[in-house]
Amino acid sequence: MKWIKNALELKSEYNGDFLASLTIDDSILLQSDFDDNTVLQTILDNISTLRSLDGIYLVILRNKYDTLYQISPRIASSLLEISYLIGIRAKKQVIINFEDVYGLVCMGVGADGFATGYSTSKRKMSFSNFKSSFGRSFPKFYSHNLIGDFLSETDLNKIRDNNLIQMIEDDKTDLSEGLFAALKQNQSAANVPEWRETQNHTTTAENNRMKRINKAVEQINDRDDSKSKVNFIKEWLLSADMKRTYFSERFEDDPLSDESRHVRVWWKVFEDFLNKYNL
Repeated sequence: MKWIKNALELKSEYNGDFLASLTIDDSILLQSDFDDNTVLQTILDNISTLRSLDGIYLVILRNKYDTLYQISPRIASSLLEISYLIGIRAKKQVIINFEDVYGLVCMGVGADGFATGYSTSKRKMSFSNFKSSFGRSFPKFYSHNLIGDFLSETDLNKIRDNNLIQMIEDDKTDLSEGLFAALKQNQSAANVPEWRETQNHTTTAENNRMKRINKAVEQINDRDDSKSKVNFIKEWLLSADMKRTYFSERFEDDPLSDESRHVRVWWKVFEDFLNKYNL
């Protein structure tokens, strides 16, 4: 806090908003529930009282749950609490990075924005990102309706063969129209050069993912009041949870490659949060 206060003394010399960079090790959030976490409570109390501070840039350093999508109920809950208490109650800006599209959930309760990308290093902050190893990257189709990333051939062919393409068709952009046209003709990504499931062939998939996420951000920003934003996120998470449950049953014997447990965590945490604050 001393460094933040020292920096604020120089605010008059600069144009633009002053945001404090707040990086929290996940061990702090995992030690107890939010209401019993005295360390986090102290940090937020101090930030809330700094009138000249315009907001925070929030990053959670991952150690224990080193997954692409946030799966810790305590961390997910804390992110909502910070977004709400700093964003709504304290009326300050909250920008979240390295939590992927869970940042959109946080926007529903007070956060102003979030950052993400396609690669692992852009979606989570973890020391494992900096190990001297080279992973393999393949094109994946991002489904916002299912909150997941699916291999363009391996997974989408299974979805096609189970006659479930219509459940993710709303997620297509102009960059994936050719992919869906091929799937509807009982073909695959192998017939669409920019979507072929080959190593490091991800440019179109990356751009497609960001276009779909940007669409969701525009949709929530178009809602003027807090209640409509909450309902937008509530409907999205509930629908995703129901669809994921159905997908788990349909693909029980031959699972898809993506991870799905985060969806239930997000929905349950969000539901509990709404009940807590009567939102």
